[in-house]
Amino acid sequence: MQRITDHISKDTSCHLTPEMAEQLDPNKMFDEANICKAIASMRPHTAAGMDGLGIDFYKTHAKDLAPHLRQLFLEAHSNGHMSEAMRHAVVSLLHKGKNLPRDLDKNYRPISVTATEYRILGRCIHQHLAPFIRHKAPYRRNPAGLCPGPPH
Repeated sequence: MQRITDHISKDTSCHLTPEMAEQLDPNKMFDEANICKAIASMRPHTAAGMDGLGIDFYKTHAKDLAPHLRQLFLEAHSNGHMSEAMRHAVVSLLHKGKNLPRDLDKNYRPISVTATEYRILGRCIHQHLAPFIRHKAPYRRNPAGLCPGPPH
């Protein structure tokens, strides 16, 4: 228990260097090239959002849609909130396997189908910051969430 208390009480504050702050510039993060790169990196044939437009549509029309997505993402950044459609998801239960009984709750897991624009936004942020976080962040030896540990 003492190890947990000691760990929690450590000063884990992080101060941004000018290089770190530059990485957070939304004009760089959400430029059209990064948006097209994010779209290209996404798996095809995934579930469409509530608007019915899946990633395949965005892959086909990436260059035409990138300026509109850029505007949407920059407006969300400047307003401090995303559009209504980007803030909602459809939550469904997915059965874990055909050999498992369907009458037990533990044999299901929830999935959230989010708007494709939201997934593209997340991918833009991830692709832009991931290399920086992996190699330069002061906390890289103690990964949390989806942050990978130090390179081996």
